[in-house]
Amino acid sequence: MKTTSKIGVINEGVKNAILSFFILSLFIIVACEIKETPVKPYDRGGLTISTIEMGSNYDYQHYYDLSSGKIVKSNLKTDWDFSYTCDGSQVVELNTSRNILASKTNSYDFDDDFDTSGIKLAMDYPDGNKDSLAIGRIKDQSPVFIVSLGFDMVGNQLGIVKIQFTQQPDGNLSFIFGPLKGSQRNVGVLTTNNTHNRVFYSVLKKTPVAIEPPKTDYDLLITQYLYFFLEPQITPYLVAGVLLNPYNTRASRIDGPLFTGILAADTLKYVPGTKRDIIGFDWKTFNLTQNQYLVVPNRSYIIQDADGFYYKLRFVDFYNEKGFKGYPKFEFIKL
Repeated sequence: MKTTSKIGVINEGVKNAILSFFILSLFIIVACEIKETPVKPYDRGGLTISTIEMGSNYDYQHYYDLSSGKIVKSNLKTDWDFSYTCDGSQVVELNTSRNILASKTNSYDFDDDFDTSGIKLAMDYPDGNKDSLAIGRIKDQSPVFIVSLGFDMVGNQLGIVKIQFTQQPDGNLSFIFGPLKGSQRNVGVLTTNNTHNRVFYSVLKKTPVAIEPPKTDYDLLITQYLYFFLEPQITPYLVAGVLLNPYNTRASRIDGPLFTGILAADTLKYVPGTKRDIIGFDWKTFNLTQNQYLVVPNRSYIIQDADGFYYKLRFVDFYNEKGFKGYPKFEFIKL
């Protein structure tokens, strides 16, 4: 009995020691735990309303920054003819706001004579797919292209030229262009840089031109551009709308829910994509009875900018206070 009692006392002491060690360990863990630092909420700001002056003939192209709520650069749509990408994709893009089209010939001899009989002019598609362009990727030396330079502000045809491009080892683009017949030529070069999406050239002025702002400075391009309608028949048609900055800007369209009810959580349901014309032109429709454009009700967009911030945006009008078309008005707020 005494032995049993002694063992029982020892066991009880061990239990107390273990319990004390456990409590002390918990105290040490709690005392040493790194406290979480709360993340300071960023300022979402208020609702921003902007009206963009394209003009009734959609003469202007505007580059718009959501974070500042301002146009950062503008130009006349007649200021350039084609551009060249700076991201290494080696792609030539046409200025479709002027209805510029191109046709690839089977000749690599610039001095050959060409005419327009039987040729099929192609357009650049606006979705950003680099394989859906009339000229597209340049590898080494291209065949000769016939390029229709589109129209001026009042609808006059600006002429047709032949152009041949050569990809340089340093990544820059050189080219020659001139009349369809004969060997008369002009020489041009576009030098790429890391700060811009594209560099631009004016065939009419025979010089590079500064058009686009740095790729980190804008989110939206408000412009006229060519769209390929499939019905009632296959037709390229000039439309006025919005294209995304291809540099890390994404968007998704939302139909149905009220603009005021769209929340940050909806970015998980409506995942933004990179299709460049996801906003496009069809936030408005033309009403034949009223003979005017009407904004599509309850159509909104979620836009993610290059900094990772999300915005919700909707259009509210296409006319200014004097009733002239070509003045898209939209409102947006950071989510």
